[in-house]
Amino acid sequence: MRPFSCYNKNLKGSFAMKIIDSHLHLCQTEGFCRTAAFAHCENSMVYVQKEFAKNNIVMGIGMGNQPFDTKDTAPLVCNLAGQMILEPYNYPQNIACCLGIAADKITKENQKQMVDSFAQALACFHIVGLKVYAGYQPYDLLDWRYLPFYDLAAQMQVPVVIHAGDTANSKGLLKYAHPLLVDELAGHFPQTFFVIAHYGSPWLADAAEVVCKNKNTAIDLSGLLAGPIDPDTVWREQEGYFSLIRTWNQYMAIYDRLLYGSDWPLVPMAPYIEIMSRLIPARFQEDVFYHNARRIFTRIQPYTE
Repeated sequence: MRPFSCYNKNLKGSFAMKIIDSHLHLCQTEGFCRTAAFAHCENSMVYVQKEFAKNNIVMGIGMGNQPFDTKDTAPLVCNLAGQMILEPYNYPQNIACCLGIAADKITKENQKQMVDSFAQALACFHIVGLKVYAGYQPYDLLDWRYLPFYDLAAQMQVPVVIHAGDTANSKGLLKYAHPLLVDELAGHFPQTFFVIAHYGSPWLADAAEVVCKNKNTAIDLSGLLAGPIDPDTVWREQEGYFSLIRTWNQYMAIYDRLLYGSDWPLVPMAPYIEIMSRLIPARFQEDVFYHNARRIFTRIQPYTE
């Protein structure tokens, strides 16, 4: 993730095709509020809905954080695994979410109860996947804590999103967040679909090869930039970085398993859409920005037609 100080305040979202943001965060912790302020965003559901309308975003998929603190919502299941689980609150119809697995809260004694709680939550229509915090949680992807959740995802026909690549703080352990680890995981669980978040950056080549080899994997484009950005300035200053992303996109040539995601509030929505659109050939943009998410996160289909 690369921070930038340049920002064009006159930039307005105007992307014509429908967009699904398959990776964002809806959380009002102090850290996310600071992140939003740094990116010149307002960390509120009202702001999110305005930005969705402005940029033709028809659905956003939140990743495993506590929900916005609103008075007219109530949890439907117990939060058994700590703050990293997003409880199924009554979000707007254009907000879905992936339940985050807090592996450090799982013991041999409570594992079945945890899995049962997730199964109960997955009965809710807007819970559309699971999220593994590889790197932030100090466990191998094939650790016993995770295994029944992969089986549950296959049973419920929802994907598992794997954090991959750089971590947002120095406490994360990169050896658990390398995208090559998803290769073995995908082989052990061929009936489960896995999404490698953040393109596994900086290990772009490794993430691309994993997706080439394993048909039950995909990559999302979230979190490749951070902070307030001006597209033209960033495009010029980071030409080498974007050239690498384009190179590995072309190497894969698998645009039906590449997903748009922003990692909002890490970046403002409109300029990030603009940058990502420059990395995708025009003939594949509708797939990357819209159709692929509908096909992989199948539960959102009735709400994104």
